[in-house]
Amino acid sequence: MQTPVTTWALIALTTAWTTAGQSAPAAGDRPITIERLAREMIDPAALARWPEPVYQQRQASSYNRASTVRGGPGWFADQDGVGFLRTESRDGKTEWVLMEHNGPGCLTRIWTPFFYYGFGDRVGANVRIYLDGAEEPVFDCPLIELVTAKQFVGQPLAAYTARAGDLYLPIPFARSCRVAMDRKPFYNIINYRDYPKGTRVETFTMAAYEAAGADLAAVGKTLLDPPAPPEDRLATVHETIAPDGRMTIPTPPGGAAVRYLEVQLTPTEKGKSGYLRSTVLTGRFDGQPAIWCPLGDFFGCPDAVHPFKTFARQVDKDGRMVCRWVMPYETSAQLELVNLGDEPVEARVRIATESWEWDERSMHFRAAWRADDVARGSEFQDWNFIEIAGRGVFVGDQWTVLNPNGSWWGEGDEKIYIDDDHQRDFPSHFGTGTEDYYGWAGGRVPTREDEFSHPFLANIRVGGLDGFTRGFNICTRQRGLDAIPFQRQFRFDMESSFGTGIRNPWNLLGYSAVTWWYARPGATHNRPALPDRAAAPIVSLEELDRRAQEIRTAGVRRVEGAIELEDLTATARSPGLQGGPQVPAARFRPARMSGGAHYFVAARNPGDFVEFTLAEQYKPRRVILHLVRSYDFGIVQVSVGGKNTGEPIDLFEPDPVTIAKIDLGVIEPTGNVITLRATLIGGNPKSRPPRSYFGLDCVVVEEP
Repeated sequence: MQTPVTTWALIALTTAWTTAGQSAPAAGDRPITIERLAREMIDPAALARWPEPVYQQRQASSYNRASTVRGGPGWFADQDGVGFLRTESRDGKTEWVLMEHNGPGCLTRIWTPFFYYGFGDRVGANVRIYLDGAEEPVFDCPLIELVTAKQFVGQPLAAYTARAGDLYLPIPFARSCRVAMDRKPFYNIINYRDYPKGTRVETFTMAAYEAAGADLAAVGKTLLDPPAPPEDRLATVHETIAPDGRMTIPTPPGGAAVRYLEVQLTPTEKGKSGYLRSTVLTGRFDGQPAIWCPLGDFFGCPDAVHPFKTFARQVDKDGRMVCRWVMPYETSAQLELVNLGDEPVEARVRIATESWEWDERSMHFRAAWRADDVARGSEFQDWNFIEIAGRGVFVGDQWTVLNPNGSWWGEGDEKIYIDDDHQRDFPSHFGTGTEDYYGWAGGRVPTREDEFSHPFLANIRVGGLDGFTRGFNICTRQRGLDAIPFQRQFRFDMESSFGTGIRNPWNLLGYSAVTWWYARPGATHNRPALPDRAAAPIVSLEELDRRAQEIRTAGVRRVEGAIELEDLTATARSPGLQGGPQVPAARFRPARMSGGAHYFVAARNPGDFVEFTLAEQYKPRRVILHLVRSYDFGIVQVSVGGKNTGEPIDLFEPDPVTIAKIDLGVIEPTGNVITLRATLIGGNPKSRPPRSYFGLDCVVVEEP
C-alpha cells in the first residue's frame, strides 16, 4: 500500500505527477510530453529511481575533430569552436548540421556563447530545429537569443550566465531530430535523450508549448525557489563536535528518504576556516558506504563560505548550507558529521525525511571527493573526477581550481565515458572547454563579476585576488533532464589544459573535485575515504607559489642582489590596468630574465602606469632597473619619487626578448622608501599590436 506524501513534498501544478514515495507509471501508461518532462525537472525524487523508460544521454558538440582516439595525436587539440557533422543544401542555401538523431528522444540542454566569432557580434547565426522529418523547422531564430532568454523561452528555462546562455526547455520528438545552423557554427553543446524504439513521445510544437505555459511557469518558479519543509517536519540536532569526534544525524528506519538536510558550522576559534575541510559528511545507506566528503567541499566552500543557490544545494551568507538531493534507503541510514580537525566545531543540523517505497528501480545517493592534486602546466592530462562500476545515474559535479597565476586556467574539455565507450577509447560526451561544460564562456579572463547562480549551474567563485582568477575558482553543474544513466561503467575526465600563457612546468594549479550520482546497491568507485587528506591543511596559494619558485629557479639565471619585481605587489597602478607575474614561454628565452620571470604590464593607453615601493631604504642608494624588451612592447618613462629619470625608454625588440639595464643614478630615499614608477608613453610603430605592453624584470639597490 502506498504511503501518502505530505504537502511540502508536492509541487502544485495543473496535473498530478510522481511523488517521492511512489513508483512512476510505466512508459506505456502515458506518453512523454513537454509537461511530463518539465515536471520531472522539479521532482528531486525522479533522479533517485532508474529511469523508465530508460534512455541514453547523448551529446553533440563543436569539439575539434582532430581528437579521434584516446591518447593519439590530436587528443588534446584546442580550437573546439567549429566542429559540425556536415553541410547540406536546402532551397539553394547551405545549412550546417550540428546534431542528428533517428528515433524517439528529447533535447535536454543547448549551450552557446553570447558572441559569434567576433566578440562584438551578439546575434550570430540562426538555429533551425527539424523534428520528425518535417521540411520546416519548429523554430528558426538566432541561437544566441534563444539560449539567453531573448526569444520565446524565458528564465530560468533559458538564461544568460557569463558571456553565454543555456536552454533547458525540453524539446521532445517522436521519430527524429536534426539541429542545423544557417551559417558556419560557432562553439556549441547539445545534450539529448535517446529513448528506446517504440517509446511513446508527443513531438514538440509551438502550440503544445503555448498550451503548457502555465505548467512551465510553475516549473520555472519552483526551480528558482524550491519548496522547503514546514517547521513541524524538521528534526533538529545541535552539538559541539570535539576533535576526532562525531555527531549522529537522526534518521528513521526505512523505507524512507532524506528530503532536506541543512547544516551550519561554527568554529570555536574565531576566524578559523580549516574546519570547512576537516569536518566531513559521511553516510551509509542499507549498510553500504555512500557518502564521504568534506562538508565545505560538498557545498562549494572548501576554503571559505561562498554564497550561491542551485535547485539541489545552496549556501547563505551566514553559512547555512542546504542540500535537497533525495537520499532513499530500504532499511537503514547512518548520517554523521566527523571532526578531523584539531579544534571543536559547533554544528547545527536540521533534517526532514519522507516515506519511500523501495523497489527494483530505487537507487542510493552517492557523493565522493577527490582530494587536492597539484598539476603542472606543461603536462597535458585527462584529470579523472570519478570512475564507477555498476548501474546508476550521474547527476552532478563540482571542480575547485586553485590558480596562483591570475590568468585563464581552463582550456580543457570534458570527456565522459559510458559503458562500451571504454572499449572503443572514445567518450560519448566530448566537450569544448571547462567553462563551456559549466555553462558559461570565455572571451576574456574572468573576474568576480562573472560569478552567478542558476538552478542547474553556478560559477560559485572566481579567484578575485588582484582582480582576476588568482585564488580559488569553483564551478558546479547539477543535472536534471540531462542526467546520465549508465548500465555497467561510468568515467568522467576533464582535460588539465592550461591557458596558452601558462603552459610551462612552473605554473601550477591545485585541483579537487566532488561528484554526485545515484546507484543500485553494490556499485563501486575509485574515490575512497581520505581522512588524512581531509585533516591536512588545504593547499594554499603560498604553497603553490613556493613550489613554482623552486621549479622556476632551478638552473635559472639570477642577477646577484636583485629584488625580483614579479615577487612584489604593485603599490599603485592605473584603474583597470592588468598586470602581474609572468613566466614567458620557452621560445622567448625566459632564462635571460633574472629568476626566469618578470612583472608583465598589459598597458593600453598612454598614461597607464605601475608603481613599486622599496621599503627600509635609509640612505642614498644607486638604483639599477632591469626592463624587458619584446616584440609587442611600447615606450615607457621611468620616474623615481615622482621625478623622471632621463628620457623615455623604447622597449621594442623584434626577437628575441632582451633585457635593458638602466642605471637610474643615486637616489635619496623619501620617508625611508624609494618609489619607482613606469608609465606608458606610446608605442613604436614597428612593434606588433597593441604596441603598449611592457615588462619589469628586477631592480638592484646598492652602495653608491
